[in-house]
Amino acid sequence: MIFSATVILLGILVSTSASGTGTSLDPCVPDDCGVGATSCVFDVKLVAVGNAVAYYVFDACPGVQQPTLGLKRGVTYRFNQYDSTNIMHPLGLAYYTDGAHNDVDELEPMIVPPGTTSTCNTNNGCPAPMYYQGETFQGNFVASGGGGADFGLDAYEPFFKYPDFAWGGPDAGPNTIPAVSPSGAAVTAPLNWNMRITQTATDFDQDFFYFCHIHTGMSGRIKQLAADGTILSPNDFPALFPASLYPAPEYKVVSTGQEQICGTVGLNTFFEDTHNGKCPTSFICTEGLSFDTESANFNECLDAMDCAMQFNMIIVPNATDPIVTFVHSMVPHHINAIQMCKTLMQTGLEDDAFLALCWNIVNTQSLQIMEMNEYLASNSVPEGSAKCFDTPADALAGSAEPFSNQEPFFISITVFVVATFVVAVGSFFAARRYFEGNKEANVVRGKSVKMVDNNAL
Repeated sequence: MIFSATVILLGILVSTSASGTGTSLDPCVPDDCGVGATSCVFDVKLVAVGNAVAYYVFDACPGVQQPTLGLKRGVTYRFNQYDSTNIMHPLGLAYYTDGAHNDVDELEPMIVPPGTTSTCNTNNGCPAPMYYQGETFQGNFVASGGGGADFGLDAYEPFFKYPDFAWGGPDAGPNTIPAVSPSGAAVTAPLNWNMRITQTATDFDQDFFYFCHIHTGMSGRIKQLAADGTILSPNDFPALFPASLYPAPEYKVVSTGQEQICGTVGLNTFFEDTHNGKCPTSFICTEGLSFDTESANFNECLDAMDCAMQFNMIIVPNATDPIVTFVHSMVPHHINAIQMCKTLMQTGLEDDAFLALCWNIVNTQSLQIMEMNEYLASNSVPEGSAKCFDTPADALAGSAEPFSNQEPFFISITVFVVATFVVAVGSFFAARRYFEGNKEANVVRGKSVKMVDNNAL
């Protein structure tokens, strides 16, 4: 087996001014946030490999997935989302995991912290993030009266749907975004978007969470600290991913076991030596061929994810709603596209056009999966309820022959995959032409970080 060692992902961020390991007992705190500091800074990037969608990484604890952060009461924290990997991932703050995605309270000027008797909602004084474009606040609320309750999110979030070339570093200044359609107009967009928070509620000690306003499952814990750095609430409460909302084994945040070298989640029971009859054959033809280690790893990951897609696309159609049938078939296909990109990124992908293509696939198709699953939920249809078989044992038991007489299925899925590949290749070359044609026009383009330390492989 190629997978002989656990791969530790990502030495991607180098910091000489940070402390904390990102755990609940040792949260990430910038070194410029010592006793007496009134303002501190987190630089924010994202990494796609190693979990279900993507995860935030902070300079205070390089390489730690969804770290626990430590914020001191009364200190202003600035979260810089300058890097282009932040596209589609505007930061938010909520009292419970995933905020509005789960219909729970977020930190806003008019929302009283849970468990307190505060009257901060009467004067827009409740803890809330403030969203900035450089040094310009995008909202209009003023604590302790005056102004409205707009804290800038309505201006902040839409910008994160701009394309990659609209982003740049902290000294980039304005950049011109070309028109996105023949009838559109070019837009001059200042860079340097950042979120700031000053938590001043003295009767609120419990943890709260950072999350993505667009995607679910990207939350991380924030521990509140006293002026000397003491953790105010040692217990991890509320739960980060409560089982009632994120049931196992369907929901899993991080890569574990064999799949770690792929940078994916959910593949450990689909490798050639672990699928136990889920798939009838291999999906790659390697007999008599030789590959370098990186390519061999990629091939084995590809075989596992294709097995997972095929197995999960064998469903019982819905009797009355074709959309439900569509969703149950399309979600595994989307997951496969996302997994393929994560594994390609895991190789240390540096090609700009392919990086842009893969980030777009990960971000967009993850959002589409959310939307499709929301349709199932709104129609009281459990996710995954249409599977013919829940486990390999079910597939192999009794008189059921899950892979007999399925030639039409294999033909149809082959045609589907080939068609998808053709479209993807066309999109790639269009993207490459686009990037090559715009290199001189771009003032600054944020560079995506290298996804893997190849020395760790």
